[in-house]
Amino acid sequence: MLTPSPNSFAFGTWRFSTATYDDFAECLSICKQHGITHIDTADVYGGEEGFGTVETLLGRLRSEAPELFDGTTLATKIGIQFGSPYNQSPSYLRDAMRASLDRLQMDKVDLIYIHRPDNLAHPADVAEVLDGFVLEGLTEKVAVSNYTPWQVAALRTYLQAEIYAHQIEFSPLYVAPIFEGLLDDAMSHRTRIAAWSPLGGGSLFGDKAHMETHVLRVREEMDDLAKAHDASLADIAYGFVRQHPGGAVPIIGTTKPARLRETLEATPVSLERNEWYRLLEASLGHRMP
Repeated sequence: MLTPSPNSFAFGTWRFSTATYDDFAECLSICKQHGITHIDTADVYGGEEGFGTVETLLGRLRSEAPELFDGTTLATKIGIQFGSPYNQSPSYLRDAMRASLDRLQMDKVDLIYIHRPDNLAHPADVAEVLDGFVLEGLTEKVAVSNYTPWQVAALRTYLQAEIYAHQIEFSPLYVAPIFEGLLDDAMSHRTRIAAWSPLGGGSLFGDKAHMETHVLRVREEMDDLAKAHDASLADIAYGFVRQHPGGAVPIIGTTKPARLRETLEATPVSLERNEWYRLLEASLGHRMP
């Protein structure tokens, strides 16, 4: 599913809509051509069209162009409830899982995430539901997203299935996982890491004249590295994320087929040790001790 390598990617679907359906199909075709086989979605993805939109579009694509999904794995997420904002009660999770499968037109998914932790849900109850999904054949594997290391440990205490993956924010602009134990937890338990927003949410690519100080500091370091490696800024960001020994797989979030093709055809960047640390220090705003 999520296999770390110098050129590994997963494909994220959160920005798609009915209006970009044709681009969606083309992007999946490009991914298939380039060996990107992990598709990431969530029940909450839908933007202005609303909850469940992207899963519904994926279900439609599975029906109309099943060849796009040959050899792919699909991950979705549940546990967000608009207005709550989170709900991981057993009844809600079970209903959410069934609804996702209906929208995706699938009997089971390869990977199910708990999207964000619900502070009112006991990990024993969440674990029981996740184990039930595996036993009932509704998913192959289970995962979490945006948990703290302590929340992961609490869930792991009660869970019989392994936590296959943890999806976290990680980029040259957001390096907290390096110091807060998320990547260390993943390495100690052989948990796969999927990195969302590996390009810093796009804020690194704007007009430097209007950037906040800490963003500009990272951007200027990335400019120097891009020139040294004859690479794009995006290639530098992806290289930074992948180079941590935690083996993070960046999630590409573009809806533009041309940009996706450009990303997948680029030569992966391998930063020198001192270059990686220079970028880390630029993000922190101080030298390493």
